[in-house]
Amino acid sequence: MTLSNEDFAILLALESNPSMPMTELATLLDVTRITAKKRVDDLKERQIIRDPIAIYNPVVLGLDRISVIAKVQSLNKLLLLEKACDEHPYTHYRARAFGGDFGLFMQFDTPINTTKLLDDFFKKLEKESIIKNYELLSSIGIRNENYADLKRYNIKMSNWNFSWNDWFSSLPDSKLKIQAAKKLPIDYSKFQENHFRILRMLTANGSIKQIDIKDKLKISKTQAHREYNYVMENYIETIRFIYNREIFDLTETYVAIGYELTDKKITQIFNAIRNNPPPFRLALDILADNKILLWADMGPTQASNFAFSMWQKNELTKIHTLDTKKSRLYWFYPDNFDFKEKCWKIDDDYYITTPIKKTLTA
Repeated sequence: MTLSNEDFAILLALESNPSMPMTELATLLDVTRITAKKRVDDLKERQIIRDPIAIYNPVVLGLDRISVIAKVQSLNKLLLLEKACDEHPYTHYRARAFGGDFGLFMQFDTPINTTKLLDDFFKKLEKESIIKNYELLSSIGIRNENYADLKRYNIKMSNWNFSWNDWFSSLPDSKLKIQAAKKLPIDYSKFQENHFRILRMLTANGSIKQIDIKDKLKISKTQAHREYNYVMENYIETIRFIYNREIFDLTETYVAIGYELTDKKITQIFNAIRNNPPPFRLALDILADNKILLWADMGPTQASNFAFSMWQKNELTKIHTLDTKKSRLYWFYPDNFDFKEKCWKIDDDYYITTPIKKTLTA
């Protein structure tokens, strides 16, 4: 399917702000509002632009987001591992990963203090010879995310006014140490079934109308409005723009894991991303044990510069390329919460035994 540099610029702009007014988009593209709208409508008609989705904050739900890299020895094992993710109730995301070995990059939103259960789940997968090995990457709860800055993208030349080498070379000095985020007490008694059902709807379609929520939950218009607003205000971080990467993708997604970084270097990178962000979609997650995880979308040329510059800054770095065409972002799953007992379900059978059994008998 033929798409122009202008189409790519539209996708980048809407990714940074899914509700961007057409007048603002037209200014960025240096075209009229009518032209901008026609191009957006054309991308929707060709099913390149999809419905946006809501991204929730796991912390306010009493959940920890843990990333996992697992290596496999064959395509059949990879398919089994993907099936295991599909069966596990707390899977948030998965994508095939390449970088010396083949495997899967995964994220789980697991109840607080259940890292050992997740570890036991992967030990079981390892025992069943589904995976060769794995690594759990626990966040300390400090994250930063930025979106593409079109002001630094030359639409006509299709290139970026940016150098990764210069960026890494000019990291700001800092003597401060990034502290782990304090885990606030969660009042599970406030969790309501309707709120969680709305949350699931929003993670499936962030543009769902309140009238549709009213009909699905069989509640009044006033109640739907009130409960929708409660979910948006208390659980949702952002609304994310989605486009069909199988049809059109000029970028690749990379995950860089830096090991054994000093506190100073972690703080430098964190402050640089917050105060002088690169012009690409980029997320930083500070991990336990002096590690960081950088997640970035960019073109091949910028990606190679990113990998080399990151390696120069920290030789103990692993770079993984994610196949986002074979990825899956899971909707929020309300059934994980026991509304009668007011707690997340974490017994061994629910968390480990049943998902493994369903995987092996698929």
